[in-house]
Amino acid sequence: MYKSLKQNTDSAIGIRVDSPSIQNESSNSIQSNSINTSTSNFSNGNTIKANDELADDGPGPAGLHRYTFGPLEGGNSSLFANMNIAFNTYADGSVNGSPSLYFSGITLFGWQTQQTSQISFNASTSTSTFVITGVATFGIQLGGGSTIGWGSNLTFYVTLNMDENSSKPVMIYAQN
Repeated sequence: MYKSLKQNTDSAIGIRVDSPSIQNESSNSIQSNSINTSTSNFSNGNTIKANDELADDGPGPAGLHRYTFGPLEGGNSSLFANMNIAFNTYADGSVNGSPSLYFSGITLFGWQTQQTSQISFNASTSTSTFVITGVATFGIQLGGGSTIGWGSNLTFYVTLNMDENSSKPVMIYAQN
């Protein structure tokens, strides 16, 4: 079931489900940052810990990022389903392509993305902002292909902060 909101101004930290992979040049193997979160490998052989004072400030690694928000967290007003966002980034932290917002778990509604706005990128803060609009449909399917139900237009305001030191890399606000 989906709880109706006028506007959700609470933000939460999404759980990083997956992050970009990096190639280890000496062994030609690929390591996932979701498995090895404490180090980043550079071509000169030096290893810098993420919390090291010498670590370079700026955007994190380029590639696929996926975050999930549990029920009633960070713009997710669903009572049971997880809200997920997946997106690709370039090395400068800007979004590459079109982000995907979807729901998983126990979903008692259908979600269809209608439109994603133009993505605005601020290079000095490595922050991208955009809006995803869509329709959540609720109903019961009857025999003969008919459905009794209703739909609700939803708008998600998304801010992605790809700075490696950001405490809130993904913030989503919902409005219907």
